[in-house]
Amino acid sequence: MKILLIKPQKTIPNKFRGVGGLYPSPALGYLAAILEKNGYEVKILDAAIEKWNQINKRGDGCSYIGMNFDEIAEVIRQEKPNVVGVTALSVDAYNAHLIAKTVKSVDKTIKVVVGGCHFTVRVEESLKDENIDFVIVGEGEITIVELVKALEENKPLEDVKGLVFKKNGKIIRNDPRPFNQDLDSLPFPAWHLLPMEKYFELCKYLQGYLLIHERQFSIITSRSCPYACIFCSVRTIMGRGFRPRSPENVIEEMEQLIDKYKIKLLSIQDDNLTFDRKRAEKIFDLMIERGINKKIKWDTPNGLRADTLDEPLLRKMKESGAVHIYVSPESGSQRVVNEIIGKKLDLNAVENVVRICHKINLKINLFFVIGLPGETKEDIQKTIKFANKMRELGAIPSYAIARPTFGTDLYKLCKEKGYLIKDDRDLEKTLLNSEDEGAIQTPEFTPEELKKYAKMIRGKSEMESIMELLKTKPLYVLRLFLVRPIIILRYFFDRYIK
Repeated sequence: MKILLIKPQKTIPNKFRGVGGLYPSPALGYLAAILEKNGYEVKILDAAIEKWNQINKRGDGCSYIGMNFDEIAEVIRQEKPNVVGVTALSVDAYNAHLIAKTVKSVDKTIKVVVGGCHFTVRVEESLKDENIDFVIVGEGEITIVELVKALEENKPLEDVKGLVFKKNGKIIRNDPRPFNQDLDSLPFPAWHLLPMEKYFELCKYLQGYLLIHERQFSIITSRSCPYACIFCSVRTIMGRGFRPRSPENVIEEMEQLIDKYKIKLLSIQDDNLTFDRKRAEKIFDLMIERGINKKIKWDTPNGLRADTLDEPLLRKMKESGAVHIYVSPESGSQRVVNEIIGKKLDLNAVENVVRICHKINLKINLFFVIGLPGETKEDIQKTIKFANKMRELGAIPSYAIARPTFGTDLYKLCKEKGYLIKDDRDLEKTLLNSEDEGAIQTPEFTPEELKKYAKMIRGKSEMESIMELLKTKPLYVLRLFLVRPIIILRYFFDRYIK
């Protein structure tokens, strides 16, 4: 039984210029590793990174970075897999459907199974696609192995927990798969099946202006979230609670990445890295004891809760190699934070963390979101005022206009209230990371008003980062110019000539 796992191309708006951020899929890495562990022949195709400098028009107002579908079809013909697995976020789900169509156009007997965030929360809509045979809901490591084994041995599919499929024109939804409580039991992701040097090559262009490291990679040390933020779908995918890997298991993976791939910057992608303080401290202590802090730097791009941080912990994080942390207050209105977002976070804790980071010289970004149902213009003004105050204290604020992602309470609420101004297909386009196009309109605000408000949050632009880098690392700027000339030339034209 041969399995091919595919990560779709990266969707971008037609007006996009430059290089898109492309990263390996941890989900496919874990799936491939456990399939290998069980004796199956498996390969991974990252359709974006294979042709990272190729942009293709899709014909619907969007383009995509990576291989075209004819090239993917040729891979299918060469590999002759029995099963093809595809994972996708909502923004790339349309490409995933086109990949399923491409697979079936080559050989209708190939079984197509999809999973990941989008397909977990859009099961029935996904199975309307005649090219998709199975949907794996939630965590897929155990389910994919049981599915492949059932197909191989012609056993009943109804016994595979976490699987949804079509049978005689009807959708069969099996019992849910219990969440894995022993994450240490999973093998480390099978990164050896990916063209790792291509990711590292791309890091030179995309990360050089921010954290000046040429080899960057990611790690996830825990799953699930005990909180219930209105715009987040993590608990839908991974469940409520907090399921950590042991500190020793985490350190072992870090050391493997350092030894095998010579990484210099590690992004810890957890949603709640410091939720369990004792565990977090143990990880940082081990990083110091084993000298990992002398080999790599690290950051936390998915954000931390301010109320889990204090000066002793932040100092230990910095000693262990932290160079940049992200904290997510989401709003400058305490009412919005508590009553609308459901985060239950004291904003005074955010200000305290910003002051400490400035004191110990640790970079800190703050995430803000505006445009939530129930939010007033006065609340948005409070966010603008708070964000700009935090900038004056040394933080780097960034913002987003609220996006009703599938599977979130925000999406459900907007659907019920009639606040969505786009249908689901157009909503997927709105979720493009490079767009600030709003999809929500309430009695309090319009998308156009939100754009004006967002510009009042004075974050640090990419060009500002590049200008800072020009003073210390001019060769990096030259490298960026060779890849992103239009962005840089436009900046100089607008600022100094126009």
